Amino acid sequence: MNDEWIEVGSRKDFASAPAKVTVTGIPVVVWDRAGTLYAFSGRCPHAGAAMENCETDGAVMTCPLHGWRFDLTREGAELHGYRPLKMYSVKEMDGRVYVNCSSDMRSAVV
Repeated sequence: MNDEWIEVGSRKDFASAPAKVTVTGIPVVVWDRAGTLYAFSGRCPHAGAAMENCETDGAVMTCPLHGWRFDLTREGAELHGYRPLKMYSVKEMDGRVYVNCSSDMRSAVV
């Protein structure tokens, strides 16, 4: 996969709620949570539910389908030890947000 940073929008586009974008064909959710940017898989690893519809509690995302809970501050770890939510590298430059979905990237916070 390409080791490239893809621009996905302005930081303010992600301030109010998690928002879905597509990065090189991959559904990704981006969110500015209390000043920290996160980028994570747009699909739950359990049953593929759309994570842009997740409930949020701090930096914990709850899948809308079966309630799996993922902690973004712990690299997407599922709170009960199930499969983690895939995280992507994300950064901001001059108010613009960029995501890198390279397969060797794991952690998401910049």
